Amino acid sequence: MAEELYHIKFPKTNAIFMDNKLTFSISHIKSREVSTVYFIFTSYDMHENLIYTYNSERWVVDDTYSKCSTTFDIPTDVMEDSAYYQIELVCAGLSSENPLYFNQVMLNEGEEMDYHTPSEQIDSMQVKFNKNSYANLYTPNGNSLQVIRPKRDKFLTNQLTKSNCTVLSPHLFNEKDIDNPVNVFLEFINQTEQRIDVLR
Repeated sequence: MAEELYHIKFPKTNAIFMDNKLTFSISHIKSREVSTVYFIFTSYDMHENLIYTYNSERWVVDDTYSKCSTTFDIPTDVMEDSAYYQIELVCAGLSSENPLYFNQVMLNEGEEMDYHTPSEQIDSMQVKFNKNSYANLYTPNGNSLQVIRPKRDKFLTNQLTKSNCTVLSPHLFNEKDIDNPVNVFLEFINQTEQRIDVLR
């Protein structure tokens, strides 16, 4: 008789990947008796068509809280075409007498990081440009600072690193639609230097 599998699906989430390397981790996980857990990472395009699936190796879980983590690579075209992703945990060996306990679940880009709560303030993060040449840094009240870098030079959220050209444009939450970040960016990109000759 085949062992019964239990599936836990996390909500489908918007995806903006800047790195091919992803790490999925659960900081604390245990069950009363030995069980196994693995995860399925699924990526979708903007029409919600499935474009990529990754199945992890199995983690063995026992009665002691442990940390489980897997780092995996996704193809570049998947990274660029992904609009949504979903994580699904698949568990075996569970029952009403052998429940699974876990918390601090996180998917992050790059190698494994310590867990941080969603929307937590992080002192400094690196901002990279993938498909466009500007980024918006938001404050809790809805205002933002638009950082335009035509050469797509990366910067830190607490430090503007050296670049040949950087344009800063503040945006207020109640500004007119015509002043939105896309319009400001297009105006900057399409601008030309003007010269006025005065004739005597």
